[in-house]
Formats: sequence, structure tokens, C-alpha cells
Amino acid sequence: MRRTAALLQATRFDFQSKRGLGRLDEARALNRAFVEIIPLPILLSLVGGWFFSPMASSLLLEDRSLALTLLREGASRTFGREALRVHFRVDPRMKLKSFREDPEIAALFAEPDAKAKSER
Repeated sequence: MRRTAALLQATRFDFQSKRGLGRLDEARALNRAFVEIIPLPILLSLVGGWFFSPMASSLLLEDRSLALTLLREGASRTFGREALRVHFRVDPRMKLKSFREDPEIAALFAEPDAKAKSER
């Protein structure tokens, strides 16, 4: 267990350094490898866990397909939709990009209509 935690942390550090150096293809590969070894779905919190999450990383690396998959999973969990709204509002990296205006991402933030709520 300890080795796995250390490997996860090392992967995240390596990812951030590759991204910072502009080696985006390598950073994308590390991000995808990281997603393969972490427990899914990713549980979102209103107060933490977003900044270095694979969701945010995928968006910043413009790995749209992975980002949308992870965002859909996150939005489907308890408090996920609300947490995503908060993180997109307060994370300055999300304001600089056009993520908030992306129709598919915006749809994830929208409240389900009343009919869908009553069917649950």
C-alpha cells in the first residue's frame, strides 16, 4: 500500500514537471497512466481535491475525451455537480480557458430538469 501511494505521488510530480516544461505529450501519457491506477469514479469535494486532480489536469492538457469522461463520472456522484461548479468558479486556470463556455461541460453543471428529478 505504501509503495502504491508513493508511486501515485511520484507520478503526479512527474506529470506537473513535464507539463511545466512544455512536454505535453509526455504529460498527457502520465495523466492517462495515473487515471488507470487510481480508484474511479473520482469523488469530488466542495473544498479540496480539485487542483491536482486528473479532471483538471486533463482539461489543462486539452485531453478533452478523458476530461469529459471524468467530469461526467464526477458530476453523477453525490455533490459532484455542485463541487464542479465551485471549482470552475474559483480555479483561476478554468477562467483563462474556454472550458466554462464549452456546451458539453456546461451541460454537466446544469441542474436536471424537474421531470428527471421526479423519476429518481
